[in-house]
Amino acid sequence: MLHFWSRIPEKNYAVTPYIAEYHNTWSNAGFLLLGIWGVLQAQWSLASEHHRALALKLYLLMIGCGIGSVIHHAIASKYYWRTIGADYVCIVLSILTIWTNAGVILPLMSLETQLWISFACGIFVLDHVWSGLRAPWGHVIWHLSSAWAMYCLGWDILC
Repeated sequence: MLHFWSRIPEKNYAVTPYIAEYHNTWSNAGFLLLGIWGVLQAQWSLASEHHRALALKLYLLMIGCGIGSVIHHAIASKYYWRTIGADYVCIVLSILTIWTNAGVILPLMSLETQLWISFACGIFVLDHVWSGLRAPWGHVIWHLSSAWAMYCLGWDILC
C-alpha cells in the first residue's frame, strides 16, 4: 500500500529498553566505520591535494551523518523534533558539498557508484511511500546502502 511520505517507524524500545529504534540505530555503523576508514584512506592517498581534501570532507560528513542518525534513532520517540535536526544537518551539508563540487566529482564518479547512489535513493523513497518495506528493514537498508554509496564516491574522488 502506498502512503504519502510518512515512513512507518520502527516500534520503539522493542529490542531493548535503552534504545528507541534499535535496528535504525545499529545500522548507522556503516556510516561510522566506512567514514573512519575513508578518513584514513584520504590521508594515505596519492591523489591531488584538492581531491584528498574533498574526499576527507565527505568522509567526515559521513561520520557526522552516522552520529546524528544514531542520536535521532536512539532517542527518537521522546525528542523526535529536537533530534531530527541532528539527523539531517550532515546529510544536507553532504548534498551541498557534492552539489558545489559537481564539476570535479561527476567526471570521477564510476558506474558502480552511480548505481549504488541510485539504489540507495530508490530505497529511501520506497521506505517513505510503500508499506511493503516493513519497518525497520527499509530504513536499515537505506542506512547501509547510502553509507556504501558515500564511501564509493569518496573512493572515486581519491582514485
